[in-house]
Amino acid sequence: MDEEITIVVELESPIAFDAVAVDILTKIITEQKFQPNTRLVVEVAGVGCGGFMYNVFFAEVEADEETVLFSSGGLECATDTASYDLLKGTVIKGDVKGNLSFNNPNSIPTCASSNCGGCCGGETEV
Repeated sequence: MDEEITIVVELESPIAFDAVAVDILTKIITEQKFQPNTRLVVEVAGVGCGGFMYNVFFAEVEADEETVLFSSGGLECATDTASYDLLKGTVIKGDVKGNLSFNNPNSIPTCASSNCGGCCGGETEV
């Protein structure tokens, strides 16, 4: 009899959250009453003037060949395999307005314009 066996390995978290970000995200999870297998999904969506752009959302996900599961700051998280290495070392910070910002050492601003207006910082607000 052939049985399919699934092995799930949680990898080291590529990201860290400050206490304010954890509070913001925990409040959303509590208010929305998500299902138990719902995780915070963080993905690198592309590169813009100020560096990486991100997709951040909650979804019911399971580990597969394209999805990496990890925990950080008491939050259950997931990302795609392409984003995992790009997110390593990222710190997600929250502010009093409920915004999240990303400080990612792998994200390099690409703007070469003299008309940039200073948008090319190391942090990306979401």
